Amino acid sequence: MPADPDILVTLATARTEFEGGAMRSVLEAEGIPARVFAGTANMLGWEGGYSNTVRVMVRRADAVRAAEAIAVNRRTAPLVDWSQVDVGAFEDGEPPTPADQRSRRLIRARIRRAGLLLISATAVAPRFGLEGVVIAAIAFAMIMVLSWNDDV
Repeated sequence: MPADPDILVTLATARTEFEGGAMRSVLEAEGIPARVFAGTANMLGWEGGYSNTVRVMVRRADAVRAAEAIAVNRRTAPLVDWSQVDVGAFEDGEPPTPADQRSRRLIRARIRRAGLLLISATAVAPRFGLEGVVIAAIAFAMIMVLSWNDDV
């Protein structure tokens, strides 16, 4: 009895669903329908030492052509000059400059310091009362201001 050409066979395994999806995209770009089965890997991924791989499957009739397409992609993918690839525009206009990124890091650091001040003052409130909170707030504010720097 001849083998059914429409039955799914495992072409490759992947470590993650993303990697399996990338293989499927390569195959579909070549006109080869493919499926990625990752349900068991996602459900049982929490078990230490137990490895469920993501399976990329194609029709038996397409298996040889699919294997060739994946092999060609693996050989040519490192040759892509990503500086020449148009990846589209940023949604919010221009990308943030390094100065903008640094400014955002400084703001986040200062917010964290202010949060530490509030949490610390709240922690000492039950023990020392309102006077203790005021003294602790002043002390923490001084520490925060003295540690205020632009080297984040």
